[in-house]
Amino acid sequence: MKKIYLIFLLLVSFGTWAQTPSNDVCSNALAVALPASGSICFNSSNTNATSDGIITCDTAGPGNEVWFTFIATNANNSVTVTPNGASPLSNVVVTLIASGCGSGTYDMCNSGTGTNAVTSTLGLVPGTQVWVSVESNGASTGDFQVCINSTPPAASPGNTCSAASNVCDKSSMSYPDLSGFSASGVQPACFAAPVRKDVWVKFTVGVTGTLEFLGTPIAADEYDWALYDVTSGCLGTLVSCNYNYASAGPFSCGIPGSTFGMLATTTGEPCPAEFNAPITVTAGRTYALLIDNYSQTNNGFTLDWGGTFQMGTTANFTATPASSCSVPLVVTITNSSVGASSYLWNFGDGTTSTSPNPGTHTYTSTGDYLISLVVTGNGCTSVMSKRINLNAGPVIVVNPSSATICAGDSVNLNGVLSLGTPYNDRLFSNNVNTAIPNNNATGLTNALTSTGMVNTTLTTGSVQSICFTINHTDHSDIGRGPVPTAVQITVNGNTYNFTPLPLPVVSGTATYCFPQTVLDAINAAGGNANTTWTLKVADNRGGGGGTGSLVSWAVTLRDFNSITGYSWSPTTNMVNSTTLSPTVSPTTNTTYTLTATDLFGCSTTYNVPITIGSLPTLTLTSLAGTTNQVVCVNNPISTITYAVGGGATGASVSGLPTGVTGSYSAGVFTISGTPTVAGTFNYTVTTSGGCTPAATATGTITVNSSVVPTTGFSYPTPVCSNGSNPTPTGVAGFTTGGTYSST
Repeated sequence: MKKIYLIFLLLVSFGTWAQTPSNDVCSNALAVALPASGSICFNSSNTNATSDGIITCDTAGPGNEVWFTFIATNANNSVTVTPNGASPLSNVVVTLIASGCGSGTYDMCNSGTGTNAVTSTLGLVPGTQVWVSVESNGASTGDFQVCINSTPPAASPGNTCSAASNVCDKSSMSYPDLSGFSASGVQPACFAAPVRKDVWVKFTVGVTGTLEFLGTPIAADEYDWALYDVTSGCLGTLVSCNYNYASAGPFSCGIPGSTFGMLATTTGEPCPAEFNAPITVTAGRTYALLIDNYSQTNNGFTLDWGGTFQMGTTANFTATPASSCSVPLVVTITNSSVGASSYLWNFGDGTTSTSPNPGTHTYTSTGDYLISLVVTGNGCTSVMSKRINLNAGPVIVVNPSSATICAGDSVNLNGVLSLGTPYNDRLFSNNVNTAIPNNNATGLTNALTSTGMVNTTLTTGSVQSICFTINHTDHSDIGRGPVPTAVQITVNGNTYNFTPLPLPVVSGTATYCFPQTVLDAINAAGGNANTTWTLKVADNRGGGGGTGSLVSWAVTLRDFNSITGYSWSPTTNMVNSTTLSPTVSPTTNTTYTLTATDLFGCSTTYNVPITIGSLPTLTLTSLAGTTNQVVCVNNPISTITYAVGGGATGASVSGLPTGVTGSYSAGVFTISGTPTVAGTFNYTVTTSGGCTPAATATGTITVNSSVVPTTGFSYPTPVCSNGSNPTPTGVAGFTTGGTYSST
């Protein structure tokens, strides 16, 4: 018992701290659903991972990889892995595969040295599923951050109406440099003169609503604009126009570099005359926006969209439930996409659909799945993906897994529990697409709410990432000074500053994540996991500089699982029934069931059949007389055989004459041989193995001595050749025979 108990303790310890990651193999890659921005970051580890033995660009030999998968929302895709944490991964290798698990090929692989970050990039058709492996070139293990960015190619406006670039969503746009653009010659009705340096963008409306937009010059330049309905072609119909200018007119503002556009309220804008009231734009109609740099410089602008209308084609759907323990799982899918003319669903289990409304989909095995929808229409493609997590319940092992015991005996059952789903990472994100107030220390604030966390209190490792994406002509305007409070996250009554600031001197779209020190501080403070998170981003340059917007931001929380309970059934004739190592003494055949439940509500059962063994049996299978036979010495006995049954595993015999032996084979005990001594021998056959008492069988073998006959003949009269035969006589009591002849 002591030895079994020690083994049990080792197994329990292994189950709690040395568990293999659930995404240790490609077929069970951790599904990552990208937000609308196409950018996300989260922490992970390959600790306790195993190797698949495949070498990509890990020249030092196969590493211990873990796997992730995502659906590309745009053409440009990159995965950056940065070692971090108390035990950072070294010599990182990042491999991207678009051909699926088991293909034997990879599309891109990059490796690094030390704890340097590594990025792999891949151009893809939107809607393509990508598998990502992260390992070490040298088989080390450790912690790291994964950042996935799926972004569209850099956009640029057209120089004429007919060449206008097509805009497909309401993400912020940045056109910092207008070099190469000239005047198209168009003169909108409200303009006093033809355009001087104009650019064009166009869009198709997916859902009718109000149109608002905000243009922000990068420099102190004067901008004018006009909006046309070009559904039937260029130039179409002028629907709104603004030619306010700084140098003349009763309503001029005299502020070059003023913002411009359509807004419901212009409070805080430097020159309200540069704005028109919003208009209603109609689904299915196409509009072209002309923006003219009256100052004729090469300095560009940023453009932020607003209003209630929906632009272009937008993929959107719900899938419920998103997480479950039930197998099979029926997921209900509701499509609410707009502006779409074609649909392509991928359910992540090898099945697809082109139906606008697939209704339901059934998953038949546990794992992480991505449901993705690719829609096209109005010259645009839009992709959305959602994660379906079919949780695996607790893993149960019982030693022994079954047993046969004898009546009255006991057996110790040793149960070992581990988590089938150690944790779930949950993403909470907001698509903001709102301008960051320029040169304003108050900045922009935006709040999101985390809900549905089973672990309702933040603890070590709960906050995996807090990341935000901005589109700005000069990112270093954020935190310029530096001002440590320019980027902050507030949660559970505490406010934490982003570091380092200012942001780098770059332009365009980029994603930034709060450092691990901030995440650790939030975790250490504890508080509610289901709560409100508020992000602040401020452009506090104080004058000049660039402009931009907050595109989106996201919080990733890790919902840790745990074993919450277990029980045995039945508990009749069971000692220590509330532990994982009870002792059972059944009186009849009994199946004991161990049931375990985890925090996510998943349950698993494990059945242990215990059989009461039969008593051993010996059945004579040779002729009945063989158990009591008489033979002469040095003559073989008739073979005696017994069938051995009832759970016995062998048999032995005692009391046989010399020269006669017993042997066991395949359930048959055989007595055979030639006795070499005379006498009466009472033998006993006894079974071995199985339950007690053992079965026995007895018999007698009588062995008579050898006789040396002495013959004599007596005949009262002479023996004639033609007379009666003489009668041989021998030892009294024995019949003799023979042939007598005489000459």
